[in-house]
Amino acid sequence: MSYIRYKKVGDREYAYEITAYWDKKKQHSKQHSKYLGIVLDKEAGIFQEVKRRKRDLNGKVISNPKRVMAQPFKEREIVSFGSGYLTKKLIDEDDVGKIFADLLPHVKLKTLKSLLSYRLINGSAMYLANDWYEGDISKHLFPGSSMSSQAISNFLKELGSEKLQKDFFRKYLPIATKDSKEGLIVDGSSMPNEINTPINEFGYNSGSIDRQIKFMSVVSADNNLPLYFRYNAGSIADISTLTNTIKELKAHNTTAKAVLLDAGFYSNDNIELLQKNKINFIIRLPSGRKLFKEVIDNEKNRSGI
Repeated sequence: MSYIRYKKVGDREYAYEITAYWDKKKQHSKQHSKYLGIVLDKEAGIFQEVKRRKRDLNGKVISNPKRVMAQPFKEREIVSFGSGYLTKKLIDEDDVGKIFADLLPHVKLKTLKSLLSYRLINGSAMYLANDWYEGDISKHLFPGSSMSSQAISNFLKELGSEKLQKDFFRKYLPIATKDSKEGLIVDGSSMPNEINTPINEFGYNSGSIDRQIKFMSVVSADNNLPLYFRYNAGSIADISTLTNTIKELKAHNTTAKAVLLDAGFYSNDNIELLQKNKINFIIRLPSGRKLFKEVIDNEKNRSGI
């Protein structure tokens, strides 16, 4: 890539075209400089090249100077390159990227890749995504991406459709559990918010009642890969979501051999469910349970405390 360098000598300013290139023998970058002439109009990029008069042995002029108007290379735009190109390579070569290539139309796939690059590189609010896109190489790597705030909202709504999620997990789970012994960590999180959606309902959360959505996630205990997620209405307790989660994992040909659960999932029904499906489990026993007090008392008696 070339650019213009200016050098001022006395009252005159001279222009040079600088071209960077890679020296294969010495294994480092070098620059080639080409003289363009005296600067006549810097804004328009117009220079005048003045060649010296040629003279004979007696000093007589034998040729007049030639003046050439030169219009050098002008840069059209400057974009960030390295990080955007790297994320494109990572997304294209990753198994998850290949799954979405099968599930999404080409135009929407480009939007998804642009948004993934934005979140990986910048991580700011989505309404700023278009400003980033216009100044990044992603604009050329994923041309035609819909990056306006409204377009992103519409795209994320479509991305969250139940059908697309099921199609994704059907393809993703066999890859994610390929080298796993299928030990799972299951966790439920309350997400308080004021979003206007039917599943945003009042529910118990850390000692208070809030409008919330319940988010269930499943992670492999063997390779730490996220395996599955689902969301529920905020009024539904964690206890009642375990059954459906295990059923849905089975529907995607993933059977847990062991699970690690938080205290929110403890109930007699869930314990029976795990035993019935021959799933080993570790679960934190809530301190308010009668069984908790009995275990503490038995341990005290055994230890002579």
